[in-house]
Amino acid sequence: MKYPRNDQYEIFIHKNQVRCFDDPNWDVVPETETIHTWIRSQPSGWYNMESPHDRVAYYLDPKLYLMFKIKFS
Repeated sequence: MKYPRNDQYEIFIHKNQVRCFDDPNWDVVPETETIHTWIRSQPSGWYNMESPHDRVAYYLDPKLYLMFKIKFS
């Protein structure tokens, strides 16, 4: 399967909601600082952003996206 963003999923945060447009089965979840902390603690390959987080995107490879989805959805 080919992912639309260079073989990565985009997690997009806007108005305190976390969205993934690349996964039709993703339900919007509320943004928490725990999400950002967890992302920043992962191996390189994630884009780290600092506050404020509105209109921020993280790009996850498929394995890390699956871990993210299990933990936060």
